[in-house]
Amino acid sequence: MTRKEFDLHGFTAALAAVLGGKDQSNSDHSMTRLSVMTGAVEMSLRTGYGSTWNKVTICPYFPCQQGLNHYEQIKVDSITVTGDRDIAAVAKDVKRRILDGIEPKLEEARARVAARETLKSSVAERAADWQRRFPGLQVKISSDGTGADVYYNRAGRYLNGSMTRDGTLSLQRVSLDGPETSEALLALLTAAPR
Repeated sequence: MTRKEFDLHGFTAALAAVLGGKDQSNSDHSMTRLSVMTGAVEMSLRTGYGSTWNKVTICPYFPCQQGLNHYEQIKVDSITVTGDRDIAAVAKDVKRRILDGIEPKLEEARARVAARETLKSSVAERAADWQRRFPGLQVKISSDGTGADVYYNRAGRYLNGSMTRDGTLSLQRVSLDGPETSEALLALLTAAPR
């Protein structure tokens, strides 16, 4: 049997059926994908090359984490199985090595996603509040929703900076009109912490 004879798409469909999952592969793609646990866990599958043509690497992940960056995501170890084994034995191996005990990791992933959504709501609320309270201030929320760029330019006063996730304002540039305004800002900055 050569590598070209190994049917990864057929293997994935059979594995999905035994695991009670769904084959979500694109027939034109060399990698395949299946979902289990009602879509809460997905696995991408790929074959080896050369002497490992019959080895299938299965990489599990949680689709709910799509909005999190790489460092925030909960990782699940990949496994490699021999693809020309009995599919029931492979499914048993996948269940034992990946699916058994995956619930705590899935719950942690969901908690991180919920925390990210809470953070995004908080940033959006703060941005709207600042724009309402400070006329002329422009607040543009970042693409990931966890911070914002802040800009003001009116009547000789200029401010450019960023708002962090906790509401801290980091200024890159400030230009003020006259000593009174400058001294008011300096007094605010040098005042004893509350």
